[in-house]
Amino acid sequence: MSGIRGKPEGLPDTAFASPMGPLRTGSRIAIVGAGPAGSFFALHALDIAGKQGRSIDISLIDGKSFRDSGPGGCNMCAGIIGDGLVKKLRKIDIPLTSQVIRQEITGYVIHARGSEARLRRDPDAEIYTVFRGGGPPSLTALKENISFDQFLLDFVKERGAEYLPHNVTKINEPKKDDAPASLILDNGVVIEADLIVGAFGVNSPLMGKIPFRYFPPSTWHTCQAEVRWSSKSVKETFKGMVHIFPINAGGVEFIAATPKKEHVTLTAIGTHVKWRDLVEAANASDVKDFLPTDWKMNCHCHPQVPVGPARFPYSDRMVIIGDAGYSRYLKNGIESAYYTSLFAAQTALHHGVGRVHFEKHYDRWCRDMFGMDNVFGRLMFFIHNKITANRYLADAEQDRLLYEQEDSRNGTKKLSSIIWHLFAGELPYRKIMLKSLDADLQLKMLGHLARTLAKDKKNIAPARG
Repeated sequence: MSGIRGKPEGLPDTAFASPMGPLRTGSRIAIVGAGPAGSFFALHALDIAGKQGRSIDISLIDGKSFRDSGPGGCNMCAGIIGDGLVKKLRKIDIPLTSQVIRQEITGYVIHARGSEARLRRDPDAEIYTVFRGGGPPSLTALKENISFDQFLLDFVKERGAEYLPHNVTKINEPKKDDAPASLILDNGVVIEADLIVGAFGVNSPLMGKIPFRYFPPSTWHTCQAEVRWSSKSVKETFKGMVHIFPINAGGVEFIAATPKKEHVTLTAIGTHVKWRDLVEAANASDVKDFLPTDWKMNCHCHPQVPVGPARFPYSDRMVIIGDAGYSRYLKNGIESAYYTSLFAAQTALHHGVGRVHFEKHYDRWCRDMFGMDNVFGRLMFFIHNKITANRYLADAEQDRLLYEQEDSRNGTKKLSSIIWHLFAGELPYRKIMLKSLDADLQLKMLGHLARTLAKDKKNIAPARG
């Protein structure tokens, strides 16, 4: 998500001096959810507090073990770590290691009507696939590897955060300004905190237990499946590339096939996709040619994917981060968690933990980053889906992509750059939209469309005697 303007750290809000001012030495933070959003918040908070010379106590609470294989440890995500996030992690001294990386990704393959356009990544870029839990049930355990979520959590624990392997059953608002908020664990223990951070995500049952006025983001119900294959077959078939298949049928807009060594992750995107929809769409399209004969799901899930922002994801001494708050439209959920956690930590440690502070800073920064940009994203995907659903437009677009990839004299590759960024997510949607309005590209696209129409007319013209 490089290129999106972030808000710099600021000075305390003297106008809002109150018992809910900035966190100070001895303050306690309870983070509900130990996935990337929770771990990132802990890292940002510890870093900011350290620079301020403050010592704070942080507890991450999550009953899920990211070491467990199968649904019990999974965080239901395709698990692609883009170049922007890789660089951000390295900048804060968290380089991804061979322990967590499942596969290096060399590019994206765009399928359309039997043809393939291969878009290769920049040589200096890094893209990897990971598991978000202990892996599918066919992996009894990741012995030599660990999940991305566990990797982050272990790093945060080394930095001094506490991890409590429990579920939260209830969250309570503070009874008065100078009183803490509290939560109750599944073992009956009550934890009081100066700030409670909701990092549990839109798929958590806690979404229905928020004690303040909060409107969750609208979501799509997608379907994701793991298909087991030999690592040799995955390597030979996918060649380290993510494959995108436009579907536009049965409620499925497109399917992404992501290689992960001896597994392929299928992600079917649509408003309400069931596992049967995924199977039928895959078997009725080119997807089946990239899977084992008589393939079957090793496991599957139906994660909700936010397609809009939350409203009022904050209250006194409480803030909701990650995809239950704000995230980028259909892309970069983990990197979105990085930013929302950063904005929340900056607000709590520089400004205050009251509702007014989160509204003025955290919420505004999130809306600045994701609000209008997601409108462009929704429009871009709408246009792209309409193009791929029309055989003439789809052929013209694919013709252009193939031309840009095959012609060694063509150094601009304008359409390739647009499609790459649309699916890789390494550029704000507003910038992708501006690229798509390029006059020279539009003229070239009209030329490809004209040739497509002419070719079709020639093929269907009656024979002349």
